[in-house]
Formats: sequence, structure tokens, C-alpha cells
Amino acid sequence: MDVSDNRIYGADERREEMAAALHRAVEIFSTRSETMFEDVMTNGLRPVADAADLDGIAVFRVICADNGEDTGFGQIYRWNRAKGGPLPVDEEWKVVLRNTAIERWLAALREDACISLRAGSFLEDEALILKPLGTKTCILVPIITFGMLWGVVAFLDTAIERDFDEASLAFLHSAARLCTGAIIREEEEKKAGEAFRALERSKEMTDGLNNLATLFLSYSIDSFEELMTAGAGLIVDVLDIDRLSVWRNHVKPDGLHSSQIFRWDRVSGGTTPPTLPDVRYADYAPNWETLFAEGGAANGPVRLMTAREAATLQSFGIVSAFVAPVFINGAFWGAALFEDRLNERTFDEDSAEMMRSAAFLFANTVMRAEMERSVARAEELTKLMLDATPLCCQLWDKNVKIIDCNKAAVELYGLRNKQEYMSRFSELLPEVQPDGQRSAEKAAMFVHKAFSEGYCRFEWMHRMPDGTPMPTEVTLVRVKYKDDYVVAGYTRDLREYKRMMEKIEDSFLVVQKASRAKSDFLSNMSHEMRTPMNAIIGMTKVAMHMKDTERKDYALRKIEEAAEHLLGIINDILDMSKIEAAKLELTAIAFDLQSTLQKIAAIMSFPIEEKRQNFSIHFSKDLPSLYIGDDQRLSQILVNLLSNAVKFTPEEGTISIDISLNEEKDGVCELCFVVSDSGIGISPEQQKKLFSAFEQADSGTTRKFGGTGLGLAISKRIIELMGGKILIDSDIGKGSRFVFTVKLLRAGPHARADGGDGAETNAEDRGGEFSGKRVLLAEDIEINREILTSLLDGTGLAIDIAENGREALEMIQKDPGLYDLVFMDIQMPEMDGYEATRRIRALPAERGGNLPIIAMTANVFKDDVENCLAAGMDGHIGKPLDVDIVLETLRRYLWKR
Repeated sequence: MDVSDNRIYGADERREEMAAALHRAVEIFSTRSETMFEDVMTNGLRPVADAADLDGIAVFRVICADNGEDTGFGQIYRWNRAKGGPLPVDEEWKVVLRNTAIERWLAALREDACISLRAGSFLEDEALILKPLGTKTCILVPIITFGMLWGVVAFLDTAIERDFDEASLAFLHSAARLCTGAIIREEEEKKAGEAFRALERSKEMTDGLNNLATLFLSYSIDSFEELMTAGAGLIVDVLDIDRLSVWRNHVKPDGLHSSQIFRWDRVSGGTTPPTLPDVRYADYAPNWETLFAEGGAANGPVRLMTAREAATLQSFGIVSAFVAPVFINGAFWGAALFEDRLNERTFDEDSAEMMRSAAFLFANTVMRAEMERSVARAEELTKLMLDATPLCCQLWDKNVKIIDCNKAAVELYGLRNKQEYMSRFSELLPEVQPDGQRSAEKAAMFVHKAFSEGYCRFEWMHRMPDGTPMPTEVTLVRVKYKDDYVVAGYTRDLREYKRMMEKIEDSFLVVQKASRAKSDFLSNMSHEMRTPMNAIIGMTKVAMHMKDTERKDYALRKIEEAAEHLLGIINDILDMSKIEAAKLELTAIAFDLQSTLQKIAAIMSFPIEEKRQNFSIHFSKDLPSLYIGDDQRLSQILVNLLSNAVKFTPEEGTISIDISLNEEKDGVCELCFVVSDSGIGISPEQQKKLFSAFEQADSGTTRKFGGTGLGLAISKRIIELMGGKILIDSDIGKGSRFVFTVKLLRAGPHARADGGDGAETNAEDRGGEFSGKRVLLAEDIEINREILTSLLDGTGLAIDIAENGREALEMIQKDPGLYDLVFMDIQMPEMDGYEATRRIRALPAERGGNLPIIAMTANVFKDDVENCLAAGMDGHIGKPLDVDIVLETLRRYLWKR
């Protein structure tokens, strides 16, 4: 694209293209119709790059330490227009080494400021980073989430140098939010997927353990070696282990010994002969005897174990191990050794629990095999297996009668003993199952199926003795018992699993609802902000071509009205942002309630008179007049409620405010405000959404009456901060009553109520007031300089201009006594207002170090004001400028000097 170096990108003819590109990107990122996330990013970024004529886009993520402080940042995504899609992230950019340029960039980005960089004006430290990449133009857009810097999106042009206007920067800012939002959402979905996979892994482990128990209890394989091999095969892949062995203890005169009685090896392909028939704990693992006797287990990389145990295990090629003791009837019977011969790792709790249970099952199987060699002990072995099984288990005969159960079954239902369980089992069944079939008939069907087929598994609804439903999974297995067969039933409690799945589904629904609400809100905001912007742009063009002064003034008044409306929308959005970030705070001052209400009435008089509505304010006789509290926020609540009342009340309707004192305790007054109207009313369904952020009572309301949908949500939060609450009483066609309470401290009779008389002071009425005084204005935006000089025209004040902080510093150093005050912008190229102020304050007093410096910036949050004062500034004036505040500030500091 052939453009000169000085061209400002973002001409009017391309704004439609940018809007279409943003719309397309929103569609792609929000619908995510592509299967692969890379395709979503590629297709979402392509229209953005095409519209802005960019060569590359990179996303950097702030790297945070455990204490929450950022320690740097690294590239997580790179997209190249020429390549048509994403590129691998270079290793050198995964963690970016910080230098002075990056520190400076991060400081500005944390203030939510976009950074525009051109090759012709790179500083030395910036060139070290950007020139090796062939960068001609770079736009850095911060991504702020929950009030903190999440990361930055870099938009790159390697062909030409160019500037971007505000509309283009806003376009890139929106595109940056979209693509990082997609990345964040992908990360959250991956986290949810990992949580789900953890649940699936837990279920896989449980199933493996159930299948192991089923296999061992069924004893359907005649060969003991084949049975143990099959059992090992059910769990080794789940646990990803290379070898396992079972050890049995025996006591000798010289201490406790253990013998390897079973060994399974992946490399050998299954069960192999034991290799260590007799070892003494004291010789090979002196600490294990005490550890295991107390119920502990050895777990982790071998090299981190004590020297003797590490040497023993490493001699067998073991890298990581889990050694689970096995207790039979409370006695330390032996242990199971699970080996990883490749990786260093510590087995997680789920794996450890599975290995403990598997160790027990393996040990029991070994014992059972040995006991079955002696017919006399066959019945005792079966009984032991039943009681030792960690799962709830019961035995059924062919008549579908319970003949035995284990302790786990008794404990699961909170009963006293096996006899109570077997006698009350029918009470633990609901009359019908969730599918409508009678429980007794369905249970008989499954037991008969297990007898005929040998095995079946199904979900089953039990109920606790108190009637609480308990979803379970039941596995029925036909097993040999004495001289016949019985069916062993294993029951797994699914309540926790079901609850976790419901939470995942509920969380997903909440996220979907919030996403839809915010999408609707963004659509409404687009309409609400474009409407006054259209009026501002349109009437500006009208005024430029008007020769008649009266018509030109009319156009300017309309521009002013539209700008004030747009500022109100922006203030609502900023208030809502502070509420969501928990940063909305109150300021307590002494004020006169009646004076505050008079100002509110004056503010609302024009729209009320325009619709010829009847408006009244009523006080209770016992209502005090002076209070200490935040009168501005109280006014915000009342103006919001009155604005809605005027908006939704027809011409010649009635609107009123009633104020009364509910109670006073220890000087704290609870006031009750009732704002009533005879408007269109609100249905019960609409009232449920009335105080929700980003929602309006009815989507048709936005189209017909306008509004952000934030006012009532903001008012509700302010009321709650004031210790009160808000209620609504409304019927369709009968009007509405908003009733809210606030708590205010009663002020003494000598308290001074803040605030002036409300009179405005025009600069031109102060002819020559500041003659002989000179101020320095540090401001990089030309239109902002013109606004201030025009507002102060006629005051006699001399104003010099510096276009950045560095220039301001040099002008003060050159002639320290020339200036009486400095107006300092914050976000400026080369040197920002904070750094310029710190350097001025470092000068000796006679060189300008005590010169009054007033911040003049659009950064108006409490943190912004505190940052200005911390940098050494004397005061703060927010943009858009209020001429009265500017004049008051000048009087305070210039007359003092």
C-alpha cells in the first residue's frame, strides 16, 4: 500500500471496512464455528489485519509470581498475514528479558494506555527489541482484566511507518480484546476439560479397581499366574507403571523379614518368578518397618528417599516408587511395590488410593490362592475376602435373597451390623426406579441375568434409611461359594460424582448466560454511543457550513447536549467497571439535604417541563437537614430514578419524591426515599431482571426509550454501600414506586455543608484576572491545548506549550522563574507526566523544584489521582474540563504565589 510516512491511518473511507472487520471478528470469536481453535484465531484475525493493513499480530501474556506481582511477560501466540495463519512461538520470546523499554511500556500499559511506536522515533532501548524484527510500525494494546494487566497485543507493520488515529486505535483495542478473550476462553475451557478429564480418570481408576475386584472375586481364571497377570493388566496402564510386586512379612529371631511372593514386569510381558525370597527390613529399608506399621506409605522419586532405601531401589533400576503396606485384620501383613523405571514422579492421591486398594486386592488374591490349596480353609477365605473388600458388597442366592454382606455395606448406609442391613434391605429400595419400573422386579431381573450370564453392571437408585436418594453403580458377578454359586453385588456411591457433574453443567450454563447478557449489552452500547456520536459529527459539519450565527449556536448547543449524553453513558460504564472490580467507594462530606434536592430539581426541570409533567418533593416534619455522607452518589441515585420516571411517564403525568426518617440510632439516620410515577409500569417478570448489570427489563425498552441498562444496577450497589436496600412496587399501566433506604450520619448544627452557590463563572467575565501570570501547559494533543487556551482566553493569563514531558522539563530548566504553575498531562510520548513531575521535583527549589504542578488528564479513578499525588503533583483536574474547576485551581495557586 503506497502511503507516505506521515500518513495517519484510519481515514473515514476505511472506517466502514474496520467496522465490518470487527463485526466479522466478533462473529467468528463468539460463535467459534470452526472445529480447531487455531482456525478460530486465524479466521478471526484475518479481517482485522486486512482492514488495518497489518503484517503480523502477536499476543504476550504477563507472567505472575505466586504473590501476584508480574515478573515479566512472554509470547503465547503469533500470527503472520503473509503466512496466512499462526506461526510457532520463538523460544527467545516465550520469556521476554526485561529492559528499560519494556519496563516503560509495562508502566504505561498498566494504566490501560495504548503505545504507538514508529521506527523513525524508536528510542535506543526500543530499537534493540523491534529493529531485529524488521518493525516499521508497532501498536501495543493492553488487555486489562479485573483491574490488572493480563497481557498485551502487538500489531505490527514491517512495510511502512504510520500513525493511527483514535478510531483506528479503538478498532485495534476492540480486536485485541476479542482475540485475547478467545484465548482466555480457550484456556478456561481447557481447565474445565482438565477437570472433566480428572473426573474421567478418577472414574477410570474406580472402574479399574472395580474390575480388578470383580476379576479376583469371580476367580474365573483357573491358573493363579494368569489371574494375577490379568489383574495387573487392568491397572498398570491406568497407573502407567512398569513393574509391581507383592511382599509378605514373616518374623525371624533377628527381626522382621519380607518375601516377594508375586512379581509382574511389563518388559517380560506379565507374571515372572519372584527374585527375592527373603530380605530383612533392617538391611535394605530400615525406616519402612516403622513407617508401614503406622499405616504410612513410601511415595516419590527414589533419589529423594533416605540414602539406604534409595540405594536399594536404584540397584534394581527403579526411578520412582510407591510402596503400600497391606494390613489384614489389623496386622501388618506385607506390602505392594509399584515401580516406574523411566520417570521421576510423585503419585497423586487418587493413584495412591487406587494402589492401596489394589495392593490389598492383590494380597487377598495371593492369600486366596494359597488358602484354596487347603480345602479346609476355603469357606474362611471367602468370608475374609467379603469383609476385607473396600467396596460395599452383598451376596445373593438364586432366590434373590441376601445371604451375606461386608462391613463396607453396613458403613455405607450407617447401620449397626450385617443383620440389620440384610433385614432392612427392602427398605433401602425406593418403590420404583427412575425409569418407572418397580425396584423389586428390576432387582430380581438383574440377579437372574448375573446367574445366567456371569456378569452385569447398571446404575441403580438406592435410598438411605432417612429416605434420601442415593444414586449408585452396581456390578453383579457370579462367584463360587461353598458347593454352589452365588452372585456378589458391588455397589459404588455416585452421589459425589453426580454433584460434580451437575456443578460443571451449572457453571457452563452460568457462563453461557453471562456471555449472552454481555453480548446483548455490547449491542445496546453500540447503538447508545453511536447515536450521540452521530449527532456530534453531523451537527459539527452543519455548524462548519453555517454562516448564520443563531443557526450555528443552535448546532453547537445540540453538539453540547449530545456530548453530555455520551459522557453520561461512559460514566455509567466506568461506574459498572468499578463495581465489578470492587473499587466503587464513597466520599463522606457534610451537606444540606434540601440544597441537594434543589439542585436535583434544577437538573430535572427541563425534561419534566418539556413533557409538562407534575413534579413534587415531600419531607416528613422530623427530617433533619444536615448530614455527613456522599451527596454526589445520593444525587446520582435520585437523578437516575427520576430520569427513568420522566422517560417512562407520559406527558402531563405525575412524579414525586417522598423522604422520611425511618429511625435514628447513635447519630446514624436511616432515611427512606420513595420515587413514584404514573408511568407505564413494570411486569413481575421484568422486575426480576431490573437490577441486573448488562440487562434491561425488556429488550424493546432499549429500542424505544434508549439507555445503558446499567443505571439501576449502579444505584443498587451505591445504596448497599450506604447501608440500605432498594425495592420496587409496580403494575403494568399503573406506574411504579421505587423505595430505597440509606444510612447517613447526622451533622451537628455548626457543620459546614460543602458546595458553592451553583453559579457558573465564564472565563471571559474575569477580564484580566490573571494578568502578569504565566503557566506552562504540557499536552501532546493539539485539540486539548486549543480547548484550554480558549477557555482561559480573556483572563490575561499567558500560556506556553510543551508537547511532551521531556520538552516541559527542558523549558523549566532553561528559565526556572518564568512559570507560576504547570498543567501536566499524564500520557505523553517520549516522557509521560509522572516521570516529568518526578524530575522537576528533583530540581533544587530555586531551579523550579517547588513549582505548583496540576495533573490535567482523562484518568480520573481514585488510583489515578493517588498516582498523580505520589509522583509529586499538587492537584488533579479531570477531563472533560470544567472551566469553574480550572479557574478555582488557578486562583488557589496563582494568588497564593
